[in-house]
Amino acid sequence: MKYVCLGYYNKGEREGVTGPEQDAMYDACFDYDDHLRANGHWAGGEALAPAETALTVYWKNGKVATTDGPYAETKEQIGGILILEARDMNHAVQLMAQHPAIEYGSIFEIRPAADMSELVKASEVRRGKNTSVRSTLLSALLVIGALGASRSAAAQSGKQSYASMAPVEQYLMDRDAEIALARSAAPNAISRNAQVLVLARHGYETAVPGKNGWVCMVERGWMGPFDSPEFWSPKVRGAVCLNPPAARSMLPFANLRTELLMTGHSKAEVIAAIEASLGKKKWPGLERGAVAYMMSKSSYLTDNGDHNGPHLMFYEPVNNDSGWGAGVPDSPVVSVDYWRLSAQAYPQVSSFPPIRVFAVAVDTWSDGTPAPSM
Repeated sequence: MKYVCLGYYNKGEREGVTGPEQDAMYDACFDYDDHLRANGHWAGGEALAPAETALTVYWKNGKVATTDGPYAETKEQIGGILILEARDMNHAVQLMAQHPAIEYGSIFEIRPAADMSELVKASEVRRGKNTSVRSTLLSALLVIGALGASRSAAAQSGKQSYASMAPVEQYLMDRDAEIALARSAAPNAISRNAQVLVLARHGYETAVPGKNGWVCMVERGWMGPFDSPEFWSPKVRGAVCLNPPAARSMLPFANLRTELLMTGHSKAEVIAAIEASLGKKKWPGLERGAVAYMMSKSSYLTDNGDHNGPHLMFYEPVNNDSGWGAGVPDSPVVSVDYWRLSAQAYPQVSSFPPIRVFAVAVDTWSDGTPAPSM
């Protein structure tokens, strides 16, 4: 996690440090900065020119105004900004407590960096930065590994909301039709030898045994984050094929959710059951290389846009998407937290293992025919 450290100093006191003492101060500080870089804790930083060089810009009487000098006239002024990578605030404090600048009178104000990615993505949707296929994929991820930006789009569209679970019958399908839909999630070379699961009244059951370790199924809305607006939608039919690592890692959660919800349990009870399962070390952990294919022409992923879009999903044990370039303009990658869209929703899941779902749009359906371009 990133922490922004604002370094303050007293100009009057600092002016008294000259010659060899000043050189020793700079050398010690630069040496510690190199130590932070070498250990992966340095995420950026810049020194600032003296406060008297500042220009303050603000709005006054209906127009922009400026004033020479810093915004706040105080004895201590900001001398620089350092951005840390740290586990948590305590770790950030430990790292900055060792910075030699403190011994020379500097004061560091440490703040967690705010994650604006979801707000940026929501803004992009409002400003029309996404084409119809990408917008559909963003909305679809609300259901099958969701993206908070599309929740705003869904709310604005006036589409139907789903406040509670529909009658169980509305989630069920003809068995043969469900098998065919599940297999259409991936190219035939993969799905023809995959295990196929179908939804029954008490959860998923095996309809076709597999030979290659892959598992294909049709997900319902409750496979999405717990605060997804289409969590209870009886329309959602998300055909997916999980590779062996994804099947071993993610099916335990999918099966537990489904069994409890199909037998009348609430979201809160599902979350409590997952928490208990994690506490008993029943989850094997998220394996490296966990991938899912969602390339079916016949899926219904969301009420928004074209309702569907072919893509691959990658599961990673991280809290943010900064390393993937997700959500930036013209990127084919979008992402979201597996457990919830909003960091304020369902606080119980804060202690759950981090799982982030990255979706990459592809340009063909599973049968090889072209899909609408992004």
